[in-house]
Amino acid sequence: MKAHRAMFTLAAMCRVLGLSTSGYNDWLKRPLSVRAQRDNALKDKIMEIWNESGGIYGYPRIHAALRAAGEPEARGTPDAGAGHRGRDAQAFQDRHNA
Repeated sequence: MKAHRAMFTLAAMCRVLGLSTSGYNDWLKRPLSVRAQRDNALKDKIMEIWNESGGIYGYPRIHAALRAAGEPEARGTPDAGAGHRGRDAQAFQDRHNA
């Protein structure tokens, strides 16, 4: 909704989405849940590993790096971390045929 504030009023967007403006404003003021905070911290670690690899590490290597660091995480999280930030592992390039 923040991205569309220049084009539409908050009241109009809330009306279209079936929300109350006061409920939306209250929701904005709430702190992130413990799970959301943990997920954000994990996604930051995933992006750090991915960036340090030069963008070539995929799920298996990121997962292994997290496990080696002693990070408890749910399966599938490394994929979600990269995908949600618009990044994918780079395709392997065969150096012999380049």
